[in-house]
Amino acid sequence: MTAIDFLVEKLKLESIDLSLYHQNLINKAKEMERDQLIMFGTQCMVEVEKDSGLGSIRIYELFFDKKFNKL
Repeated sequence: MTAIDFLVEKLKLESIDLSLYHQNLINKAKEMERDQLIMFGTQCMVEVEKDSGLGSIRIYELFFDKKFNKL
């Protein structure tokens, strides 16, 4: 569960009605969070193996999509 998912669940538990506008903001926040996680993982991998040539960004995109499959 991501931080965004946690927040949405808490809002639902408090019976806060999320409008379409709010859903769009949530989706944008999820995209931003996904991109940040991918870049963080990529930066870590680059620091460990600078010349690996493994296509770091794609590896992390696939992992994220498999793990969270939310977007």
